[in-house]
Amino acid sequence: MDRKTTQVTDVECYAEVDELLAEQLDAIYAEADLFIDEYYRRWGPLVEDAKANKTKPGMYVPKLSYRDRRRLTLEWWRYTGRRAPARKGQVGKAIREYIRKGRRHRYDIRRFAQEPVWQLELVKEFEDRFHPLRKRVAAINEVRAVVARQLTLARREAAQFDEEGGLDNDS
Repeated sequence: MDRKTTQVTDVECYAEVDELLAEQLDAIYAEADLFIDEYYRRWGPLVEDAKANKTKPGMYVPKLSYRDRRRLTLEWWRYTGRRAPARKGQVGKAIREYIRKGRRHRYDIRRFAQEPVWQLELVKEFEDRFHPLRKRVAAINEVRAVVARQLTLARREAAQFDEEGGLDNDS
């Protein structure tokens, strides 16, 4: 196999690995989305019960974002009870604030301690489901960073090889 063929194969190989990793992120996103749907199905009635009993409603909700098959985040947010200014005839959006993550891709459950017991139990249960997903995402991102560096190097070498005239100038 000549040098040019090897370089093309390297570029293709790294691109394929990157695509496989993107597919893994797609699968994690789908799993996390199911968990979040389940959270909201269970959270909604509990909040309504709390309001009916005139007790403090739960304010913590998970947020999943996934951009360009590259960046997947699974975070907890807290509703502040305030709303953003609204346009005429509309209701303003509820304002949420980000809850800082703890060590090793896990939220410290003490950050949720001031909430009602039912909310705390729900957050604990779902945080136990989200934590392994965050760890998998972190591992995939580490591998993708290595693959991206190798892909950049392979493309640079292929471009340099083409600039030098290919096999004509090889010794």
